[in-house]
Amino acid sequence: MASVPGMRRAMREECTCVEELVTIVECGKRRREELTKWVTGNLGGRNEMEVTELGNLSLQCMKARMALSYLIGAEGHFGQPPSKDAVSSPSDDLDFETNYSNYQSANSICEHEAHSIIELLSHCLANRAKEGAGGFSAATFTVKGVLFSIRCVMTDPKNRVVFATIDGARVNALLLKALGRYSLVADRKEEGIGAIMDAEAAEHAVFSLYLMSNYGFQESVCFTSFGKNKFLPENFEGENASVLTSKILSSYLDKDGNTPAGNHAAMQILL
Repeated sequence: MASVPGMRRAMREECTCVEELVTIVECGKRRREELTKWVTGNLGGRNEMEVTELGNLSLQCMKARMALSYLIGAEGHFGQPPSKDAVSSPSDDLDFETNYSNYQSANSICEHEAHSIIELLSHCLANRAKEGAGGFSAATFTVKGVLFSIRCVMTDPKNRVVFATIDGARVNALLLKALGRYSLVADRKEEGIGAIMDAEAAEHAVFSLYLMSNYGFQESVCFTSFGKNKFLPENFEGENASVLTSKILSSYLDKDGNTPAGNHAAMQILL
């Protein structure tokens, strides 16, 4: 329901959805170190019950985070339409802005959440289920829904720093791969891609890539213990990353039916 524009204001203001979702996310924050180790495969010395508990907590936190991102980061930000619910009258607009600023802090993600949503996008693009603790079927999430959530999360600059720091090259490569699914397939219906990527999903991918480009192309301004991160791997899908990026973005701009925000993002990256 949180992904439906007409439902968001009611879910924010007429019920306790945001508070309940924040409670779930806070449970994960209290165990962030354990969850980060679990998500990255570095959790050792735990029995099966503990592993299952952490896996289930990670999955519930990720679903809560996605719902929160829709409620808080889906409208009124750079490249997004203003909230239609927020402009019924000047007084309503003021109330909305006050409440909205209070909610914005709830959109800040932890490292384990960033790892989880990157992994989720990888699974969705491959139409692959996740087995074991915290697992899900290939039909549980959609590529479009995950891309939308990533874009909503990235409305907070601090979250973009988290992504760029932990694995910027991977998330950018996955966003580029998603955009390529839309841009480079001549007949998406024939390839079965149309149900996965449409113009709106492509906008989410390219705009997220545009937001991440603020952290550099050759090297990221965000540091890790291994030094500077790359914006993309040097080689991607068997081709030079810079050449492939230009090819995908140019092909995207040549397509009919793109959104204005998507075209703007693609042109800015190419510049």
